[in-house]
Amino acid sequence: MEKIKQERLLEEREKLITARLTLLGKVLDTARLSQRHNGSVMDECKPYCRDLAMMPEVRRLIEAPSDVLVDEKSLQAIVSRLPVLEARWRRECETDLKRLLHDENLEAQGDVDPLNLAVVVFRCNECTQPLHYPRVLTHECRSFLPSSTLHDSSEYQYTDYYKRVFESCGRRQPWSVSSFQVTPKLDQIRALIEVLGKDPNAATHKDMDDMGSNFVAYDKPYLEHMSWQRVVSWSGFQTTDVLLI
Repeated sequence: MEKIKQERLLEEREKLITARLTLLGKVLDTARLSQRHNGSVMDECKPYCRDLAMMPEVRRLIEAPSDVLVDEKSLQAIVSRLPVLEARWRRECETDLKRLLHDENLEAQGDVDPLNLAVVVFRCNECTQPLHYPRVLTHECRSFLPSSTLHDSSEYQYTDYYKRVFESCGRRQPWSVSSFQVTPKLDQIRALIEVLGKDPNAATHKDMDDMGSNFVAYDKPYLEHMSWQRVVSWSGFQTTDVLLI
């Protein structure tokens, strides 16, 4: 009988956490609709509900005792801190990405942010899509993962809560650098930048974009003019397949 009681209490608690997470998502959606947007790519790169839910201060509120009322009014405490929470999340993600670059001996010269280097392209481990910064921060892989896979990694400290977040937030996992790697085409991209007379440790995406769509892929069924990001995202990319005109 005691076991049945504990199972019932656990089920009720899980339903309560799920309801609070769902409400958090609705409150965040409403808050962001009222925010001013400057139209920049960076302005669009904000943590999703699932990312915010994993933050300690948000988790403490969501996991408050069952007899504590968690409603829209109490969740406004999170909304009021959104700019601070978003900025902190972005810094932490950027630090993780820069660690990946460091592991590949990718360093920038002078005051250039290494994440802005033209040679830097990340790849999603699930869908293999090439991704540039800052888009890598909000990549939503189309591969939906079953709940059973959540327990395969020791990376996640809060397994039960993490599962609730996963199932309440579109069945997608919070952002993690472990979902990405530096592109395997790194040496090819570096070589192309050098062929173009630029330093891979200094040339930025903007430097290459300023060239315009002046790259031509000639090992295709037809000639195609491509921007720099299109070139390095091309699945058939080879240094010798691209010309600058």
